[in-house]
Formats: sequence, structure tokens, C-alpha cells
Amino acid sequence: MYTCPLCGTPAPHDQWSTEDQSRYQQETVEFYAADAINDELKRALGRNYKPGKNTAPAPTPLHEPNDMLIIESPCHPWEPVKVPQQRADSGPLHCLVCGATYEA
Repeated sequence: MYTCPLCGTPAPHDQWSTEDQSRYQQETVEFYAADAINDELKRALGRNYKPGKNTAPAPTPLHEPNDMLIIESPCHPWEPVKVPQQRADSGPLHCLVCGATYEA
């Protein structure tokens, strides 16, 4: 479980990604899977197999604006979090790993 650094709500590891991150993961899988499947079919079926063209679009890299502060928790400093400046100044944060509260 990870904990939201802002509100302290825990979430399972498989539900932690943003919608944009999940979409990027799916696009990446689709893009590379088509070629991998075609390679395996060609290996299995030999010269008689003519692979189709990979029509999946290349995944668009995510843009991550540099508009937040990176804050390390005192208990798990190797798992820093990014939070807006206003939030870092206005109250306690929660450790991503254990949920403990701390001040930025």
C-alpha cells in the first residue's frame, strides 16, 4: 500500500498510477506487444507467415511540469514525494510508505 502524501489515504500498489500514467503504460504495451507477437508467430510458422504492419501508435512520453517541491520524509527518505509549494507550507504531509505524518 502507498499513502497519499496530501490526505493520508492508502491505496494498493496497482491503483496508485494517475490516469495519464495508466494510459501511457497501456499504449507502451500495445506498441511493443504487436512486434513481439509477430516475431513469435514468424518463428513458429516459418517462411509462410507474413506479419501484419504494426499500426499501434508509438506512446507519447508523459510531460511532467517542474511545478512541485520534492520532499523527503524523515522515516523513509529514499521514497521522496512531490507536492505543491502551497501544500508543503500549509500543514503536515504523509509518508508515502508508512503514512506517518511529518512537516515539510
